Amino acid sequence: MDPHIEILRPANGVMAAIAVLVGYIVAIGSVTLAAPVAAAMLSAFLILSAGMVINDFYDADIDKKNKPHRPIPSGRMRRARAFQYSLALFALGLAAALYISYAAFAVATAAAMLLYLYAWRLSAAPFTGNLIVAFNTGLTFIFGAAAAGEVLSIPAIALAGMALFATLAREIYKSIQDMKADKGHRETLPMNIGVGKSSLVAAFALATAVMLSPIPYWAGTLSAKYILLIALVDAGFLYTAFNGMYSRNHAKEAYYCKLFQAAALIAFVAGVF
Repeated sequence: MDPHIEILRPANGVMAAIAVLVGYIVAIGSVTLAAPVAAAMLSAFLILSAGMVINDFYDADIDKKNKPHRPIPSGRMRRARAFQYSLALFALGLAAALYISYAAFAVATAAAMLLYLYAWRLSAAPFTGNLIVAFNTGLTFIFGAAAAGEVLSIPAIALAGMALFATLAREIYKSIQDMKADKGHRETLPMNIGVGKSSLVAAFALATAVMLSPIPYWAGTLSAKYILLIALVDAGFLYTAFNGMYSRNHAKEAYYCKLFQAAALIAFVAGVF
């Protein structure tokens, strides 16, 4: 694969674009598509891709040992080239956001700054790095709402909050899973407070996501289909939280978080109809 494509991890950018689309649909209350949402999806793809590239730029030395096949440590892309590439992607993504509206540009700028700070300083910071990843995941849905001209949409904000806390739990489970690989490279939450307490923090995050889930229905913005489907998602989150406190294989909990997040997206879109 061409290193300019590989370093983007394009699947992540596609997922971000889909999240923006869902945020737009939920905020506007229909599947009517327009140029602003297409620009928002492109912007999200470019900005997240830029974040992937700048992360590889700053992690080049660590990747020499842990991921020598990546484009920079394998010598298929010069480190300076990666830095320039990331800046170009950030610029293009922000330009696409500016085309939509000033509100969309503000959200996109916040996301870009957080991605850069994460790669530069905060990826190795215990819990802070997890929070930034989670916060940026939530921002993708707010960005979709901004593309619809409804940046304060109640269902989009609730969806963003659920995504934030579910992603935070997933990041914590991944930190537990990666403790051996991270040793000597970064200081993570489970290294500081232990696996048991970290699992409790993840469980609390999932419980918070569950508590946010009825808000769009109570506000009268989503139909009964939503509340029926989201109840199943909530059961999945609570099962994951409970199981995570006793599990020896936190990779499974990280997978469940991702799976039930995808199910939540289906519930939100179904609730529009």
